[in-house]
Amino acid sequence: MGILHRAWLGSDPKRLEVIRAVALNRLINDLAVWHYAKIDPVAVDDTDIDAAVAQVRGHFSNDETFTKRIAAQGMDAQGFRNYIADQVHQRKWLESKAAKHITVSEEEARAWYESDEDSRSVPERWRTRQIFMATLGKNPAEVQSAIGATAIRLSKGEITFEDAVEQLSEDQRSKKVGGDMGFFSRSRMPADFINAITGQEVGKLGQPFQTALGWHLIEITEHREAREAAFEEVRAEISAFLETRKRRDVIDQIVRDYRKRSKIW
Repeated sequence: MGILHRAWLGSDPKRLEVIRAVALNRLINDLAVWHYAKIDPVAVDDTDIDAAVAQVRGHFSNDETFTKRIAAQGMDAQGFRNYIADQVHQRKWLESKAAKHITVSEEEARAWYESDEDSRSVPERWRTRQIFMATLGKNPAEVQSAIGATAIRLSKGEITFEDAVEQLSEDQRSKKVGGDMGFFSRSRMPADFINAITGQEVGKLGQPFQTALGWHLIEITEHREAREAAFEEVRAEISAFLETRKRRDVIDQIVRDYRKRSKIW
């Protein structure tokens, strides 16, 4: 346990008691699920186990660090894989028990749509294409001059937007698609970027502007005002949200029920 962790616990002894109680409660729940999952097993693919192992392994910088960490828990590679396999099996078992209880009817989805204003709201969105030049590690004046000269060449028709993107843009993601940034709303972009494009006319090249990231040359290809979405537009998203919430609640209830049956506590 680290010094800061010990200091945090030491500042209030009751915190250690709470942590122990939470850990014990989780251990008892895990034992109950493990017990009944063994009695009534479900099929688990090796690919699911491999993916779960790889996910944990991905949190470590190298194999040596990973091996040392699991060794400190008393496991070698095979022992760790067996442990993960048990975790995957328990999750699959819980999901199989919960599956029939987590369907969302159209009536439920529609009721949520009618009661939740956010679910009906489609925010203002833009679709743009851009030429971007970073300023990090460069002479800012030279970058500003280069993108300004590009804007002039574009306005005179001396170069196409696609060619300018290919030659100059440093945004690797949009560069692959001619500078297209797709649709985005205010919440997805920095405020200085949104402020710069707000009011810009669709289909016309804007003036170069600078953000914290660098210089941008933007053409807005499409602009959609905020509006209220029809139910069918958001039905799938609402159903997915309600299913996730139901799944959590149902699984919690299943764990409680099997814990009562088990005699572990």
